[in-house]
Amino acid sequence: MLYMLCWLVKNGYDQYLEAANNAANYLMSSAATPYGVAYYFRDVPGKSKTNGLIGQAWVMESLIFSSKVLNRGELYLKAEELFKCHSFDLKNCAWHEVDLQGRDKGLGRTFNQQLWFAYVASQLKDTDGAEEKCKLFCMNVLPRTRFYRDGVIVHDSFFKKFNYSLKDVFEDACQAYVISKGWNKQRERSVGYQGFNMLPFAKLYHIHGLRKLVDRLVSSVRGESLLKEMEYNRYGLLYNPSGFEICEALLCLPEFDESTFERWLLLQLNSYDDGKLKRSPDIVLTRARLYELCRLYESYNDMRRK
Repeated sequence: MLYMLCWLVKNGYDQYLEAANNAANYLMSSAATPYGVAYYFRDVPGKSKTNGLIGQAWVMESLIFSSKVLNRGELYLKAEELFKCHSFDLKNCAWHEVDLQGRDKGLGRTFNQQLWFAYVASQLKDTDGAEEKCKLFCMNVLPRTRFYRDGVIVHDSFFKKFNYSLKDVFEDACQAYVISKGWNKQRERSVGYQGFNMLPFAKLYHIHGLRKLVDRLVSSVRGESLLKEMEYNRYGLLYNPSGFEICEALLCLPEFDESTFERWLLLQLNSYDDGKLKRSPDIVLTRARLYELCRLYESYNDMRRK
């Protein structure tokens, strides 16, 4: 909500300025951070109250953007503080999760959450160590990303410790065989998260070694097969706004593919028809993720100004 309100203010809708400041004030309050450290997201049995790394990354993204629009430096400092409470594991070149009190919960095990945390870290331009850690993650973790043959990232793709055990090697070999045969039950989830993964890859493509990986992702969205597979995917469009994410990813690259952009944009917009919205697995999340359209608009304008 804060991101969308600030986007409206930035684009001349001053009637939303008070609401934007109120939303920012909430994120600075104890109601949002009960222990003054991590942000509270949910209270669901078996689920992290902080929504792992991704929950905190989304908050940081909003704080960074709103600090510029509202000219409130304390919002940036809050994002910086939140970033710094997540320790960086130099051995694995990735971040640890924390609980509400800021206590270390160990290495975050979800690939796309690590990826998004790195992308948001790259926006902390005035924070010592943020860019360096982002580069370490990109150069040491992302080259080991697993793909299906068509360029879709395997959802449970993740990094192992550098000192592999014999068990690790055996598990890797088994998983590679299953993927090659197309038997992976994670395929639906992998397709639904393709845009979510592709966007931070594209944002970070300038990091050494990422261009070939990004090209592989782009090739996956140019054909018709992924479009068809995405249309009724329960993790894409109405859960992850894949069309907006893929479109923004395309805008980040030197060679803009307008026809592919238009096809994915139309697919995403058409998914919001009343009849299709009923299929949303979480209508609250569907509405909240509309903020990504604001970011897409920003990226589109940035491309036009170049």
